[in-house]
Amino acid sequence: MIETCPHCGADQFPKSNLFVCQSIGDEKGRNCLERQRDQLQAEVARLTTIVDRLGRAEAIICERDRQDAKWRPQNHDLPTWLAILMEEVGELAAACLCHRFGTDDHPELDWRKEAIQVAAVALSMTEQAAEAAKDNQ
Repeated sequence: MIETCPHCGADQFPKSNLFVCQSIGDEKGRNCLERQRDQLQAEVARLTTIVDRLGRAEAIICERDRQDAKWRPQNHDLPTWLAILMEEVGELAAACLCHRFGTDDHPELDWRKEAIQVAAVALSMTEQAAEAAKDNQ
């Protein structure tokens, strides 16, 4: 089955999952290949970003599991959740300041770990809200 190249408008023939533009030997074909290369590079960059984000999301989920193991699943009202979240934000702020100004007052404070803990608490809040909404249906 012949389809039309979305880049140059020339007929193209399927070969596996890729297409080879019929105008490959001329200037139109070279431009088409350059556009395809650019699109593939952009797609690789997009997928790399997704993989990186999944790694960070995994760290947040692991922290959620650690928090549940330590504190058991939590069920709080919003003001209590906000207090817990702000305590974690305060630790993040302290870690960021130590990082910025190079103080060794609290070497145990790693701003990345603190940021993950903030995200994990926020995730826990949303999980509880989702459960409550499901129970109210």
